[in-house]
Amino acid sequence: MKILPFTKMQAAGNDFVLIDNRDASVSPGDFAGLAQKVSDRKFGIGSDGLILLESSDSELVMHYRNPDGSDAGMCGNGARCFVRFARDLGYENDILFRVHDKLYRGELTGDNAGDNTGTTETPGDDTGTTETAGDDTGTTETDGDTDAAGNSAGNPPGYNTANTVDTGVIIHFPLETRVTPLTVDGEDLLQVYTNTEHVVLPVPETRLDNEDELIEKGRTLRYHKLFSPAGTNVNFMSVSPDALKLQTYERGVENLTLACGTGAIAAALAWHHQEKNSPGDYSADVQVKGGTLTVHFTFNLSTKSYNKIRLEGPATTVFEGTFHT
Repeated sequence: MKILPFTKMQAAGNDFVLIDNRDASVSPGDFAGLAQKVSDRKFGIGSDGLILLESSDSELVMHYRNPDGSDAGMCGNGARCFVRFARDLGYENDILFRVHDKLYRGELTGDNAGDNTGTTETPGDDTGTTETAGDDTGTTETDGDTDAAGNSAGNPPGYNTANTVDTGVIIHFPLETRVTPLTVDGEDLLQVYTNTEHVVLPVPETRLDNEDELIEKGRTLRYHKLFSPAGTNVNFMSVSPDALKLQTYERGVENLTLACGTGAIAAALAWHHQEKNSPGDYSADVQVKGGTLTVHFTFNLSTKSYNKIRLEGPATTVFEGTFHT
């Protein structure tokens, strides 16, 4: 029997088990099976996924598996927990870490930053074709006129171009993406790739309360032949004059979760697309069952694409323990 130390963390109610695997205690062949065991809410620890922290070639590496053992591609809230976990292990407040072939930047803000205010250096020169998160610090100027509150003229309801208060952990995404309208079985959707697959379905706010209906619809779209073979995450987005609310059916969890980071990004970009807004820098607060996530992004009208994407929100430790495999 192997005994594995772990940390249970949550980010806006999206909960994860994290393991320091720099000693290779968990082998690649055991990863998927271990994710299924620890994520079980009756016979395991219980979580929306398992994250391994590893170090390779002087950079941190995040490995993630869904509760069913599958690869999520990218998990935004899991990445925010990963950054907080790395800080607790002694790394700097500002780190670079790899997920598959992409290099992300994560930074702790506010009280989460603690006394360690240094920043890690970029690990060598990246001469390949891998995308990196770059040096975007969220201080780019907004195009167009602004009012006294710093809001761009003509912003959709709920948008604010001024940075929100520090809330915990920010992830800079190495990503340029677009919003693609789709019609699936007579229903209009918006498809958004956020380094993992998402579709967004605009719905009335009252529909968000019918979780049985959302699960049924989410499961149908998740397995729809149009998204085969990878499948997709399904986001139900409600827009009101002062709020953007979201429920996400997550592939690999096969259920609604209290939050989804990459889903929040998809919803924020879908909202901007739906409102046909002007180019510039934006921040959108996305209300999920577990709290609020803030998505920062830039829209380029000439290419109709989104970049400089950042996901911001809380990430906290719940408890630590040991798991007997």
